[in-house]
Amino acid sequence: PDAVREQNLITAIDAALDTAINVFYFHRDGVDLDSIPYLVKQRYRVASILRWLEPQLRGPWLTDEPRLGVAEIVLMSALDWLVFRDRYPVDSHPALAAFRAAHADHPSIRSTYPTQ
Repeated sequence: PDAVREQNLITAIDAALDTAINVFYFHRDGVDLDSIPYLVKQRYRVASILRWLEPQLRGPWLTDEPRLGVAEIVLMSALDWLVFRDRYPVDSHPALAAFRAAHADHPSIRSTYPTQ
């Protein structure tokens, strides 16, 4: 069922973001990320999940129903955080970059952007 698939997608996105945030804190604390095998594996985990997610997209959607649902909001938030914190080259995934571009101007998404 699509509800189970959507929950699995959300779980994967959450895992990628949680991993990226943990690595971000280590980096911010001055840890040399390349010197610790665990952190190298964690960065690979983010990349692996995003590679898996890319073919899951159905155009600018994650589900068969073309709507800005929970899965899309979770993915958009994760991708935006990765870009904002310069934690992962999201643009290296054409479908994820296209997804992000497709939703960037949606009012509910735009209203969450940090102001400079």
